[in-house]
Amino acid sequence: MLRTRFGNKPAVASREQKLDKWLRRLSYLSQAGMLLFAAGATYFVIMPLYMNAALDEAIARKANDIRRVSVSVDASYIRRRSVVLRDFIRLATVECSAPTLAPPPLPAGFTTAQPSSDKAVSAPPDQIAACLQKLVAAWSDIKEMRPDDRDQLVKEIKLTGLALEEERHMAKVKFNAVPQIAMISPDALPRPSPLNQQSIDFNTKFSTPEQIAKQVLNARIEAERQRIEVAYAAKITQQLAALEALAWLSNRGQ
Repeated sequence: MLRTRFGNKPAVASREQKLDKWLRRLSYLSQAGMLLFAAGATYFVIMPLYMNAALDEAIARKANDIRRVSVSVDASYIRRRSVVLRDFIRLATVECSAPTLAPPPLPAGFTTAQPSSDKAVSAPPDQIAACLQKLVAAWSDIKEMRPDDRDQLVKEIKLTGLALEEERHMAKVKFNAVPQIAMISPDALPRPSPLNQQSIDFNTKFSTPEQIAKQVLNARIEAERQRIEVAYAAKITQQLAALEALAWLSNRGQ
């Protein structure tokens, strides 16, 4: 029995050695599997996440660059738009304001005013809206504006032109009513200008009192009409200059 017990020791040792060998092999295989799993996880999970993060960062940088360029372009356009509008206001003030309310003298040989050429930018003095519209059509720099801004400006200029025509009509009514006011209440009119007063004082030596009185009245009429024209010209200039402060609809989204 002892022989049998001690005789089985080599067999047990051999089995243990085989078991250890397979355990080592399984350990190696598990390590290799873990390595392959880690490599697969890195390739299929971590790398796409890293690439997505890098792509998002690149897109964000490009979006910031585009935003900066867009802001710079918009700022340059706004400055250019302001310059174009300012130049237009100056030209409109010269071409379309018509500060003189008295009818212009007719050329020699004509009994009625002659129509202006169709190619001329200026319109008759009372047609301020038409003058501004012609000026807009002929002003090439305005075509540089964006379509929405150009349409808004054209509409605003049309409304301004109509308002200026109303101002001119009211000023002309006052201008033409000065002689009637002078006949009813001459003291309500301003005193003659210093230049006219000097002329009147000089003429007192050579004119009758009735003639002097008539000269004084005419000088007062002229002074009042000049006052009306100056006030009208100031309103025209003010309303045209107000276009420069136009609230652009295209700026609301910025």
